[in-house]
Amino acid sequence: GSLVKHLADAAVTHGFEKDHIIFFDDHDELVPLLDAMLQKDDWALIKGSRKMKMETVAECVGKAVGRLSNNF
Repeated sequence: GSLVKHLADAAVTHGFEKDHIIFFDDHDELVPLLDAMLQKDDWALIKGSRKMKMETVAECVGKAVGRLSNNF
């Protein structure tokens, strides 16, 4: 929702790089990008509602972690 922007602002205030914060309205946009972007030792904060089907995103992260673990 709209309050997540405040979370992003607080992260930037505490040193997180603003260009590392990305918002998506649809997990169909997020999943391919996340799979392509994740690198070994990356951290990702994924926040969303059940309406957004976040289990799909969690599965993508799990697959990416498996892919990265096999490559290093």
